[in-house]
Amino acid sequence: MIRQLCTASLLLVTPLTASAAMITFQDDVSPTVAYTGTADTELRNGVNSSTNFGTATTTAPNSDGSRQMLLRFDSVFGNGVNQIPLGSTINSATLTVTRGGGSGTPTFAVYRALMSWNEGTSTWDNSFGGSGIQTNGTEAASTPDSSWTGTWSGSATASFNVATTLQSWSDGGTNNGWALLATSASGTIKTAENASGHPSLAITYTVPEPASLALLGLGGLLLARRRRV
Repeated sequence: MIRQLCTASLLLVTPLTASAAMITFQDDVSPTVAYTGTADTELRNGVNSSTNFGTATTTAPNSDGSRQMLLRFDSVFGNGVNQIPLGSTINSATLTVTRGGGSGTPTFAVYRALMSWNEGTSTWDNSFGGSGIQTNGTEAASTPDSSWTGTWSGSATASFNVATTLQSWSDGGTNNGWALLATSASGTIKTAENASGHPSLAITYTVPEPASLALLGLGGLLLARRRRV
């Protein structure tokens, strides 16, 4: 008669874990990440419809739509240092711009841009079909990410919730930035080329980590083997 005593190892798959982080993208500002990837310009109708404003220090969206701001933060997602890994969950994302002049009580809205544009070459005439940015679901989203209304004086800032758009980019969508439009009144906004008050994009996000495997209860594949005749 042969007797054999064995114990089986226990293979345990640990649940998926995640790590949370936050980051702010803003040109030339410490102690946030060293970043110079902001692109912004103005599309202006009328006598300046063929002029590029990519190096202007301010832009002034107005309610009649003849002046429109374009704003984008490049290289936000990726596998590099100070980038957000694709596939991350966006917990919050806030876009903030700073007053550069003007007064009153404007309403600004940010619409996800759906067509590509270039800070150094885009004009009213040569971008978005040559008639300004249309919020028609083709050139820009038909509904805004969010809007802001307030008193435009002193060091006023306008902030927008853009988490839905950031999540779409994290999921693989194309980052064309936003069209910032004035839906009532107007106000001057500082660009990334200004000496201060650069646009910023503050994001909190969660990165899924690969599931890990753990072996528990490994007491030996064979504790004892006894043979007795």
